[in-house]
Amino acid sequence: MLQFFRKKKGNVEVNGFSAAVEKKKLKIAGWLNRKTNGWSPVVVKTALVVFCIVFGGFCFYTLSQSIRKRDIRSHIIVLNHLRSGVQPTHYPPVSDSLFRNALRMKQCLDSLRQNDTNKLKAILLAKPFLLTNLQLIETIYQSQKH
Repeated sequence: MLQFFRKKKGNVEVNGFSAAVEKKKLKIAGWLNRKTNGWSPVVVKTALVVFCIVFGGFCFYTLSQSIRKRDIRSHIIVLNHLRSGVQPTHYPPVSDSLFRNALRMKQCLDSLRQNDTNKLKAILLAKPFLLTNLQLIETIYQSQKH
């Protein structure tokens, strides 16, 4: 019988958390050994391969979904080709909630401008187009209302 789930030999750390984790790990290893005791080595290896393929595929799917481009026009306005001076010809609509959030952000930035210029500089260095985007959101919202 292949012993995939072996009990660890030797000294175990004595601190409380490590001891609890080690105890739980040994308990699970014993349970898995009892469950797979009657299986042939081929069946155990096949089950391990299937497990790896299923959970590896799930991890790959999750990763690919996090990278995939999503339609975020209603939440964030992306300025295309801002540095080259070419402005997008069609702007997505700006919702009332997005406009209110933009106004709140402008108020926070104004407060930082008056009280803590170092934080404001750090924010603007991290997000260089923030003020331009806020102004664009306000302009688009105002043009929608007219």
